[in-house]
Amino acid sequence: MLKISDVSVVRNSNTVISDISLNVGDNEIVAISGHNGAGKSTLLKTICGLVRQSKGSISLNDVAMDNLKPDQRAGLGIIYVQEGNRIFPSMTVLENIELGAFRKDARNSIEKNSAVVFSMFPKLAERKHQKAGTLSGGEKQMLAIARGLLSEPKLLMLDEPSLGLAPIIKQQIFSTIRSMKGRFSVIIVEQDIIGALKVSDRAIFMQEGRIILERFSTELLKDRQTIRKLIGF
Repeated sequence: MLKISDVSVVRNSNTVISDISLNVGDNEIVAISGHNGAGKSTLLKTICGLVRQSKGSISLNDVAMDNLKPDQRAGLGIIYVQEGNRIFPSMTVLENIELGAFRKDARNSIEKNSAVVFSMFPKLAERKHQKAGTLSGGEKQMLAIARGLLSEPKLLMLDEPSLGLAPIIKQQIFSTIRSMKGRFSVIIVEQDIIGALKVSDRAIFMQEGRIILERFSTELLKDRQTIRKLIGF
């Protein structure tokens, strides 16, 4: 579905990611982890076009995207939910969510898709007429994800969705990600390795801009020794 071949990104003479090759299958959930500065977020931004690769190619369903702008890639169904609760605080929860339906394919299904995300996030349903800026940190993260879902993504990319959240809210976020299985493809960049492994099909670990390990998540969950090494690399 998504094919990345030998992609590198060089910024200010520094190689941020180097010769990354990665495939993501239809309806597959792939977790990407690694220490800060490993290049995880840069990889997501390169896929959606916010950062231009220095070499290599990226395609979605055999459509080359190397010369496409971010809005064109979004039009193909690549939706990026950045870290840090990027919402519009002066708008209501409902207005924020409806803004997600900017893709042509999604515009005629706003009411139906809004009902779906409100069923996934009951707290947002309770607060749909409330200003988004008054939400808690966890609720803002839910709202950012809900807005992404309104676009009917083919590939949803979530950057650190559980960062800074209380454990109970974090579990709700992971449960929601698990519920996406079978609907579309997902890439999740996440520091919580165990949480990410439990909701993903495959896990990738990056270090200094390179992929250093790729394993099926169920296999890696049983290999705690390797996990401990990865946490400490």
